Amino acid sequence: MPPDTLVYVPFTPDMLDAVRGFNYGDEPHQQELAFWLLNDSIPAMTRGTNIWLYRNQAGDFIGYPMFDICFAAPWKNPGEKID
Repeated sequence: MPPDTLVYVPFTPDMLDAVRGFNYGDEPHQQELAFWLLNDSIPAMTRGTNIWLYRNQAGDFIGYPMFDICFAAPWKNPGEKID
């Protein structure tokens, strides 16, 4: 069987329902990320954060990376300037 190929899809606000069913995990840092993605990702995108969802060959969403203009915990204090 060939390895599964991942395809990235740029995340948009209408995809929030697709990530509600993700298994984020039970660790505090995983739960914090889940909260951020479900509640704060859209405002972060207006500030320049890029978020993608990964799909496998079956078309299932299986993961997500993101990159923010500010790499130092952007979900903690989004209005705070970091030097």
